[in-house]
Amino acid sequence: MAYKKLSTNLTGKLAIALAAGLAACCVVGCRPSTPTPGPAARINLPLLKAPDGKPIIRVLLTPRPIASADLSAGRGATIAVDRNVQIPAGLGAAPISTVRRRGGRWIAGASAFQAPRVIIEPINNRSDRFVGFNGKTYRGKLHLLAKGPSGFVVINYVDFEDYLAGVLARELFPSWHIEAYRSLAVAARTFALNHMLKKRRSREYDVDDTVSSQVYGGMSAETSRSRQAVDSTPGWILTVRHAGKNRIFMPQYSSCCGGFVNGAIVLRDAPPIEPLRGGQKCLHCTTSKRYRWAPVKVSKAEIFRRLARYHPSVAALGSLKTIRVTQKLAHGRPVWVDIVGHGGKTARLRAEKIRLALIYSKSPAGKKLYSMNCRIVDVGNAIEFRDGRGFGHGVGMCQYGLQGKATAGWKAPQIIRFYYPGADIISIY
Repeated sequence: MAYKKLSTNLTGKLAIALAAGLAACCVVGCRPSTPTPGPAARINLPLLKAPDGKPIIRVLLTPRPIASADLSAGRGATIAVDRNVQIPAGLGAAPISTVRRRGGRWIAGASAFQAPRVIIEPINNRSDRFVGFNGKTYRGKLHLLAKGPSGFVVINYVDFEDYLAGVLARELFPSWHIEAYRSLAVAARTFALNHMLKKRRSREYDVDDTVSSQVYGGMSAETSRSRQAVDSTPGWILTVRHAGKNRIFMPQYSSCCGGFVNGAIVLRDAPPIEPLRGGQKCLHCTTSKRYRWAPVKVSKAEIFRRLARYHPSVAALGSLKTIRVTQKLAHGRPVWVDIVGHGGKTARLRAEKIRLALIYSKSPAGKKLYSMNCRIVDVGNAIEFRDGRGFGHGVGMCQYGLQGKATAGWKAPQIIRFYYPGADIISIY
């Protein structure tokens, strides 16, 4: 049986009626009603869709090109890799099929052929259709895109809502409250949709499966709680009224804010909208082990070396004399810093860039500097990061905070509006 190639025509636009937004939630304990379509609230969403009309998201599963992939599918299924090539596969049963790329050709079983893209899908009529890759199972299809004569990347084309079920189960602990899951479902759905709209025409995928986007574990990761959270918030996303239009914004989130929600300014030049300003005092994230953490000392030489690798303006200084904080948030979190060289010249960076440079360069200090919600102190040949609070960038929703609120009786709409004040919860389905 030949595979059906998913259409990638991205020129058409789908006008989706948006809802007017939920009414302000009542007292603690109220049950939110499902959003209903509102009048004249429309946004054009150029989304890739499956034949049934559901949005498809493209998730990169390989951070760099690979030369071969071990694949599997539902029991008794066959994998279609080319119009004229089918190979047997069965999860938990031999053989698990391998697709390779060598010398500009694909090799699958005894067949070799040329093609810019191979689409992997299970050929059966069972309801448990899935494909396996790298020991995990995924719903939807796998697209293998050729990269050079001997490499390819793997992208999971999957139903948007199925994707979210595989995200929530990786972003939250299994035992956490269903209202915490429902809260994050709305934020995660909006976060992913934001990337889908911005990246659709500029690259071959929308998000990856790591913390750089949202951690995604595929079908293997799904739980009854993650599915319940997705199914009970059907198509719910966040928008804000800005410059006379309903706009989708990027609702970021992190593990623990440390007591105060940071504004998006600590990460990027965000639009001046209320949901991204931050400043809320979060009283429910104290159970995190990273709510407070011990001082971290890093030599100036190491900080300079790590920053210079990613920032030419720092490399041009030649060395690091000190770090001077030039802007803070009201609760003391550094926003902008000057990296000062021994010659007196400076390079201005967001403070968050220090932490990211240590993490990306695999510095041991990157594992201990949990956030930039701290004091930056010059101690001679080193910089010490003191009074540390929280884990991650602290922008938007605090995961430990939403769990604490849910346990205290807050419902999802209340939690969402605390972390993203001024936002409307609407439904795109």
